[in-house]
Formats: sequence, structure tokens, C-alpha cells
Amino acid sequence: MSAAAERRARRRNAAAVLRNRRRMNRTHTVKPFLRSLGYEPEFVNRYASPFGKHAVKAYRAQHNGAEPATRLKRINGRLRPVYVYAPGDPALTIALSTYRRTAEYVPAA
Repeated sequence: MSAAAERRARRRNAAAVLRNRRRMNRTHTVKPFLRSLGYEPEFVNRYASPFGKHAVKAYRAQHNGAEPATRLKRINGRLRPVYVYAPGDPALTIALSTYRRTAEYVPAA
């Protein structure tokens, strides 16, 4: 492999690593969080809103009453503000254990 080809391969690999890192560190809403845990789509569509209320309550308790960040998301054809959370936010884990529908599936700590 020539030196130029090696440089191109290194740049391509570095770009892929950066792209994946951005994808993993992106803020997310409640629905993708529940989907990532393996819940069925029907469950997620039905219970994401009440779970989100538990997540907001837990976030406020963790951050001295501060509101979570919001982002505009298209829902049923309209842009609506939704709360977003950082990956690994403890409020989501707390909401998993306090919300009745998900509490039985949380592994014991």
C-alpha cells in the first residue's frame, strides 16, 4: 500500500471514529432511550409520555429544580418542544425504577 493510500485510510478511519463518537454523545429523548433498552414499540408508544413525566420529575430533583434542555421535534406534523437528556443521565435511571410499568424490569443494583 502506498503512503498516500495509508494516509487516506487513516483519515477515513478517524472520520468514522469521530462520527460514531458524536452519535453516541448526542442528547436523546425518552422514546429512543426506552427503545435502546429493548422495550417493544407498542410499549414505547403507549408509555413513553408517562415515563417522560417521571424522568422530568427525577431530573428536577437531581438538578435543584432546573428544567431539562428542550429541542423542537416534529410530532404529528407540528413542531413541539420535547425534553432531551444527556447519555447516561441519572434521571433516566431513577425514572426507570420509579415508574410502575418499568420498575419490575430494572436490574437490582
